[in-house]
Amino acid sequence: MKIAEIINDVLLEDAFTDQIESWGMYIQEKATIPNYNLYLVGQKYNPAWSELAFQQIGRNAAEPEEQMQHFPAQNIRKNLLKPILHRWLEKYPKIYIRSYNKKYLKNYIRILQIAGFTVTFDPTQTAMPAYYISRGKINDRKSNYKV
Repeated sequence: MKIAEIINDVLLEDAFTDQIESWGMYIQEKATIPNYNLYLVGQKYNPAWSELAFQQIGRNAAEPEEQMQHFPAQNIRKNLLKPILHRWLEKYPKIYIRSYNKKYLKNYIRILQIAGFTVTFDPTQTAMPAYYISRGKINDRKSNYKV
């Protein structure tokens, strides 16, 4: 990675952190895999809430305007994603997946299912469609989903 890319990534992470903090959220965990930073984001007013954020390197996942834009997809290496999520699920029993962009949300669900996770819709979340993965809900086959 070039120095300019590293500086840009740090500035984007600062912007991401500032944005989610303005929403009453904070970073619980962070991991990096090729092409993506993964964040587990918690809510200050709801300690049971943990949400997975996929952030393409060079993008700010907390900006709704960016979520509505189309960026070329980058490969997510499921063999690297799976152990990270297993480790996080040991600490946080339910991890939510949401996005303002339904196309991105469908892709996240598909990626998690291919990685072997059961993705469940949560009808109690009304602000935007919300799905989750949890401990004990892991399989080796894709399951049907609707967004």
